[in-house]
Amino acid sequence: MVAFADDERDERIAERRIRVRRRLKELCDSERSTQTVVGAENNVSDGNGASGAIGLGEESVRQARCEMAEIVSTAHSAVTSWEVNVGKNENERREREERLVDERRQKRREELKANEIKQGAIELRFESIYKLNAPHELKKSLEEQEQQCKELIAAKDRLIELLREQLEEREEEFVAILQRNAADVNNLVAEMRGQTEKYLDAYTSQLREVEATYENERKEYLTRCNEEIQQLMKLRRTRETEYRKKREDEIMEAQRKMDDKHRGNC
Repeated sequence: MVAFADDERDERIAERRIRVRRRLKELCDSERSTQTVVGAENNVSDGNGASGAIGLGEESVRQARCEMAEIVSTAHSAVTSWEVNVGKNENERREREERLVDERRQKRREELKANEIKQGAIELRFESIYKLNAPHELKKSLEEQEQQCKELIAAKDRLIELLREQLEEREEEFVAILQRNAADVNNLVAEMRGQTEKYLDAYTSQLREVEATYENERKEYLTRCNEEIQQLMKLRRTRETEYRKKREDEIMEAQRKMDDKHRGNC
């Protein structure tokens, strides 16, 4: 029964670990797919390399989420290991307790059987004593009977003392178990506190890194937009100059033609 419980617990723990790894892999794959789709959309919408900067931001987010998921998985593994150790200790205690209980029961059965035999012999001896008529034989039989009764009482006293010792041993064992459980719980609390602090530190660090990445991305994008605006303004001024020069040339050409026509009429 205990071995079956151990196998069932091990199977549950293994399934739980598999689910954690699967969720971690799905999260990383999902982030990678999202980053790929965003990069493709940016390539279509921006032909000047804007997708590279945005891709860095998305990649930073993906890496941060994967690292945070890894930390959560590590914390979950620590708790699972604690559960495995506690379950192992509890199973060993139960097996040891069952073995000791069986030994105590067997010993009590043997003691009870031996005492029943002795008590039956004493009762039979009493029946034979009633038939004695000689005083010295009666006295001797009574003394022997008294000695047998003392031996039977001593055997029962030993059995009682043995049970008392077993109760004391079990009490000491339970005290030790409670102390060990308290130590295990304290270790678990310390482990979870450490994992929580580690998670918060990593979260803060990853958040700052992601914010810095997006801030750099924003600055690069603004710089790139400003350069494009400057180029467009320069192109506009150039085309305005070209148009004005072309317009002036056309006016001068028209004026020249009018002058030539006027001179021809004169």
